[in-house]
Amino acid sequence: MKLKLATAAAVVCTALPSMAFIKLETKSTVNKDGSAKFTTVLEFDLTAPLAMMGQAGAKNPLGDGREILVQMIKGMKGHVDVWSDAKAETTKGGATRISVSGFTKDWRGMGDLKKAIAASGQADKVTMEDIPEIKILDMKNDSSGNTVITMAGLDDIGNILNAARQFAIKKGEVPKPGEMKVDEAEIAQGLTQARSAWPGIKGALSPLIKGISLKSDIEVSGTISSSEVFKKTGENTATFTFNGDQLLSLADQIIADEELPGKIVALVKDVESNFDNEKSVTAVKSFIEPYLKTVYGGATNPKIVIKPGADAFDYAGEVEKAKAGQSAELKTLIEDAGKAGSGIKLPDTAKPKKPAP
Repeated sequence: MKLKLATAAAVVCTALPSMAFIKLETKSTVNKDGSAKFTTVLEFDLTAPLAMMGQAGAKNPLGDGREILVQMIKGMKGHVDVWSDAKAETTKGGATRISVSGFTKDWRGMGDLKKAIAASGQADKVTMEDIPEIKILDMKNDSSGNTVITMAGLDDIGNILNAARQFAIKKGEVPKPGEMKVDEAEIAQGLTQARSAWPGIKGALSPLIKGISLKSDIEVSGTISSSEVFKKTGENTATFTFNGDQLLSLADQIIADEELPGKIVALVKDVESNFDNEKSVTAVKSFIEPYLKTVYGGATNPKIVIKPGADAFDYAGEVEKAKAGQSAELKTLIEDAGKAGSGIKLPDTAKPKKPAP
């Protein structure tokens, strides 16, 4: 069955003209106080994924370019001070490209997932105090007076796991010794089967996975003294990149690890016996660390260390220019975003239901 799926996927992939289906690029210029100007460009083509789901030729479930643009503006509304540009277009290759630019008084807030959960109204089952501070990007000062920009890494994963552990304890859902049953021989057998099927599946899915591309360019106020994961590109600029090849390398590493079954069994025992303390979280972090290093190129906590200097740009002055330069079309988009509801509908792959009698 797995090999048939791989073959079908390969046929679909070779029949499609474009394999790149998601590309996200962001550019931020950040002042010392956290105010910033930004540009976000999202380009994607869902033709291949929809075809593999049996939805070849189906309408984009996210809507047309303008609908996506409206939803993006709506979702970022609480963080944006002034919008300076917003447009949607179709590329020559048939992909959808969405781009937005604007100014924010709190760049850190744009990457605060806890605030995003609170704003979305989806936190009804978990009280906000039970949700840890999770920031995709953050900026703070260290004890030496440097400014440090960080991106979600191993430490953040540990904070999330620890919050989940504490929440489980609070709800009385602590696993008992032996309750989390794992069989090393069974895991090893599954891994052996996965190794035999992996070349075919990898060959079929690679064109899609290789189409994943993320890039974040940051210009800071001051001089960058050091960086991890982020690549320094100038005295005050650095770039983070991520692509599908890194995901494939991670999958290769997992598939090839003959010691993985024993590691999983040991991890489960550590978690069960130390669930009432943070050693369980430490065990999971140790398990994840080598895989995260593969994804992040040898490090686990992306960061940029900056010796503070003058602001990168005049926030107040540029905001005033942006307000004065807003086009009528942009104002209409912003107005429509204020009225919009959720416009995302996923394709229905289930068989049609019979009408009720």
